[in-house]
Amino acid sequence: MVGLVQQEWSERLSAIRLDIRKIVEGIRTGLHRSFRRGASAVFVDHRDYTPGDDPRLIDWRASARKEGLVIKRLEQESELELHLWLDASASMAFGEGAQEKARFAATLLAVFATLAQSQGDAVALTRFDEGVLEELPPRSSLSHLRLIEENLAKPPARGARTRLSVLGSKVNTSKRTTKRRGLIILASDLLDLDPHALDGLKAWTKGGFEFWVFQILHREEIELPGNGPFRFEGLEGEPPVEADPAEIRSAYQRELQAHLERQRNQLVEMGAFLRLVCTDENIVDIVLQHLFFVKGALARFGGHRRWA
Repeated sequence: MVGLVQQEWSERLSAIRLDIRKIVEGIRTGLHRSFRRGASAVFVDHRDYTPGDDPRLIDWRASARKEGLVIKRLEQESELELHLWLDASASMAFGEGAQEKARFAATLLAVFATLAQSQGDAVALTRFDEGVLEELPPRSSLSHLRLIEENLAKPPARGARTRLSVLGSKVNTSKRTTKRRGLIILASDLLDLDPHALDGLKAWTKGGFEFWVFQILHREEIELPGNGPFRFEGLEGEPPVEADPAEIRSAYQRELQAHLERQRNQLVEMGAFLRLVCTDENIVDIVLQHLFFVKGALARFGGHRRWA
């Protein structure tokens, strides 16, 4: 059994790494340029010159106006700290091959990790289901990126439920240790039916983190195709249900849309960017469209991000 699990993990890792190379090349071609602005010294204010200060920091124009030497106070613009959150619950095992939700989500996050690492940003990873499975601290080395890929490639645990609330408990520790500007990217099907599941995430956006959420669903979960008697088996311990998709499709889609709308409203209210994606979509298009959307939104509202 251990050998089969190791083989499955190795095959998933190889497939994801192959996809990453193709996808990242497509993204870089689509961008036509690096979207890195790089770390730089940002002007904060002036203060009076004191002996021992670097003469190169003297602002001669401001000194002439004040009739006394003043220097520029500069603050080094910090690199980005990217936190990746991957839902590894059993429901993420729905689908096959590249369209399995877990593999699609892992590939998407690995692409963002690769882009971040290539511009010197630190990347962290948290895999979770009912609890936190793995936590990798933020680092920017190539060896750390490889470790992140290895953990992303792990298959979902059987029977484990989605518990988004476990992410809320991490905020206090991360806020104390994060010195860089923070960006969180969550990839999950968000199939946690607790109406308060997202409440704990509000502290992250209030703590100054940018928050992007990619809700990953399979096309069949949205459309519920098929006719005739079906046996639906829950992946997270739910009892099986026998039904004809044609008879329940309309009611099912109404309930699904109501659930999605509630989650969308909660996330938008807390300032998160939310995008629903299906596993048959092109990841190059998803990443490019999202980066350009974020850039456009920030331009409209007068903000700025180095990743836009």
